[in-house]
Amino acid sequence: MLEGKNITKRFGGLCALSDLSFKVEKNEIVGLIGPNGSGKTTLFNVISGLYKPDEGSLFLKETNITKCKPYEIAKMGLGRTFQIVQPFEEMTLLENVAIGALYASGEQNIKRAKEKAMEILQFVKLKHNPLHLASELALPDRKRLEVARALAIDPDIILLDEVFAGLNETEVNEAIDLIFRMREVKGITVFMVEHVLSAIMKTCSRVIVLDYGQKLAEGTPREVSQNARVIEAYLGGTVCSN
Repeated sequence: MLEGKNITKRFGGLCALSDLSFKVEKNEIVGLIGPNGSGKTTLFNVISGLYKPDEGSLFLKETNITKCKPYEIAKMGLGRTFQIVQPFEEMTLLENVAIGALYASGEQNIKRAKEKAMEILQFVKLKHNPLHLASELALPDRKRLEVARALAIDPDIILLDEVFAGLNETEVNEAIDLIFRMREVKGITVFMVEHVLSAIMKTCSRVIVLDYGQKLAEGTPREVSQNARVIEAYLGGTVCSN
């Protein structure tokens, strides 16, 4: 579904990603973790076309997207959310999602776009009136709206950037349920950045760990959580064994 080969991204003298290769298979839920500044969001920005890699190649469903613009990549079936959610504050929930539906459909039938938006709002279980303004939402529902907007383009794969951040335990479990339903009901592959490791353990079949822009480890959540190099990268210092 998604593959990166030897991805390198520099910002001046800083190498944010270094010779990074990865794969995400169809119907997987893959986690991307690492300390702050390890390159996670930079990788998502490269994948979605906001940044161009200085070296390496990216493939979406075996098509080279390395030089594609963000809107071209989105139309090919890649959706994403952002760590800092930015809905259209003075638009309604329905309008926020309908914009994506119109964009994805390539036609200007507002009625059909709104019908699709209503279905998506119900799918993500936004409890508010669809005519409420986005500015009225608390953080958990703002995150649901962010996911709904990404779903409106009918993605084959979705990049989720810290959808669990700032949520309590109940809200985290509801978000986990939504991720599983996206895969099981809609057939969407999920690639997710997350710091809430308990959620990663419950959600992902495979985890990629970044540190200083390089792949530090890869494996099942259990394998990664027991990896001494991963523990050292998160906690600092040297990991000792008794």
